Amino acid sequence: MCCGNVDLEATKKEVEDFLDRYLRATENKDLETLKTLIAQDDNMVSFGTDEDERVVGYEKLINVYEKFFKSLNSLKITVRDQIVNVAQWGNVAWYSFLSRYEAVIEEQSMIVDAMGTGVVEKRDGQWVMVQSHLSVPVKGRAIDY
Repeated sequence: MCCGNVDLEATKKEVEDFLDRYLRATENKDLETLKTLIAQDDNMVSFGTDEDERVVGYEKLINVYEKFFKSLNSLKITVRDQIVNVAQWGNVAWYSFLSRYEAVIEEQSMIVDAMGTGVVEKRDGQWVMVQSHLSVPVKGRAIDY
């Protein structure tokens, strides 16, 4: 699809709905739904909050979710200040948001404030995650300037 009559506002709403489904599937430990929302590519990239969480490839990311869900008792994700931008062609979008994760993991309660970004692509009429990044900001500045 290129440069035709793309309704960018309607497409933006589709992406917002996609992101909500993605986050709700994560909250609900719904791996089967997540599998349909992630690009099944060897070069799909996801960055998590840990220094070793650079995950490249669909299968590896699914393995990370499986491991995470085994230790997860409950999760509530609240998103604010979400921004979604859609390319003029209507088949690629990128997003950012601020979020709060309230979780119980292995019986320990925790609250984590995070920042998320990513890229989604519409393939065969369905949006899929092709890149994601979740980070936990440091207080103050990591590098003073």
